[in-house]
Amino acid sequence: MFTCASRALPRRLEAGVEREVFPVTVLERHPFTSQTFVPLRADPQSRYLVVVAPSLSPSAQDQQLPVPSSRPPGTIANRELPGRGLPDLKGLRAFIATTDQAVTYGAGTWHSPMVALGPADKAIDFFVFQFANEVSVEDCQEVLFGPSTVTIRLQPQSRASKL
Repeated sequence: MFTCASRALPRRLEAGVEREVFPVTVLERHPFTSQTFVPLRADPQSRYLVVVAPSLSPSAQDQQLPVPSSRPPGTIANRELPGRGLPDLKGLRAFIATTDQAVTYGAGTWHSPMVALGPADKAIDFFVFQFANEVSVEDCQEVLFGPSTVTIRLQPQSRASKL
């Protein structure tokens, strides 16, 4: 279980409309397992930002990252898990979820750490379900970006889009 405090997001004026913006400075993934966030209480004023990205094809830049080649026999259809590959920023997508919605990131899905939205004095409590084997590079892999590399701008109608 963990608590995510709401963030005051910077604002930017675009075509006469003031929008909140969120700079994506880190994406992470869990190559061996899914990760599920379940808000503990529904609150109509509380929302959170879900940011996901697919993986690029494997390259020399990600050779050091351990990844599974397939699930062990006897598990869910013995499907292949995503392999190596850094985040594909061109495929990045953002969504706003309400606190009556849970989200599950599939194994190997690049995503932003949790971003609670709403008034600064609000927080969202989550149950988080994830397997961890305590080998840090197998449990969580991160890629850091400069603050102007990728920016999510929130639409006034509570929709998100990528810049």
